[in-house]
Amino acid sequence: MADPSVVYSSVFVVDGKTSASLDPQKRRTGMAQTLLFVLLTMVLLGILIEGYFIFQLWTRNSTALAKPPFFLQEKDTDENEIKSIQAEWDQKKPKAHVTGKSGKLDCKEGKMFWESVNGDAFTHAIDYKDGSLVIKTEGYYFIYSKIFNGQMDCKTSAKGTFKHSVYKSTQWFPGDLELMSSKRYHCRNDKEDMLDISFLGGIYHLKEGDQIFVNEKIIRLQSTSQNFFGAFLI
Repeated sequence: MADPSVVYSSVFVVDGKTSASLDPQKRRTGMAQTLLFVLLTMVLLGILIEGYFIFQLWTRNSTALAKPPFFLQEKDTDENEIKSIQAEWDQKKPKAHVTGKSGKLDCKEGKMFWESVNGDAFTHAIDYKDGSLVIKTEGYYFIYSKIFNGQMDCKTSAKGTFKHSVYKSTQWFPGDLELMSSKRYHCRNDKEDMLDISFLGGIYHLKEGDQIFVNEKIIRLQSTSQNFFGAFLI
């Protein structure tokens, strides 16, 4: 029989089969879930950042497209001022228009001579000399000429050739260079008189000092102010 005055300590029984650590399979599963969560978070964050930059870029482009060029902005200049500047520049461009002399046929050895002052004729930054237009500014020019050939009696006149040409004389090349020409044969009709018009036009590069002129080989040239010759810088 135990003595009641003696105190005995508690005795604990430890099961040796119980492990203090977690199951390795569960640990791997938990780590995989954590890693997957981190990856998904990073992907979503990347999408949000990319969307933000795309939105900023779209906003900037939309603003740039909606905003007019600086030279059209009201604070710099208005539309009327731009038109005024353009008109002033066009007025300064070299140009010339010479016409035939009414009642007087002025043609020597095939080279045409023109009225350069009166009527519709004028010259600006291009000189007129002895039937030629003398270029003072290098560039690309539109050159044109119209010749009116009329009142030819095909019943009595001999058949011949009509040739209307524009030539260039330059210090860079000996002789005259034919730029463009129109050639026809007469008579095309033996039953009635003929009225004919020849027009030439083209763009050519001209240098300072170059001279351009019209040469004609015509059976019968009608003397009229409707004949003309000109050029302008484009």
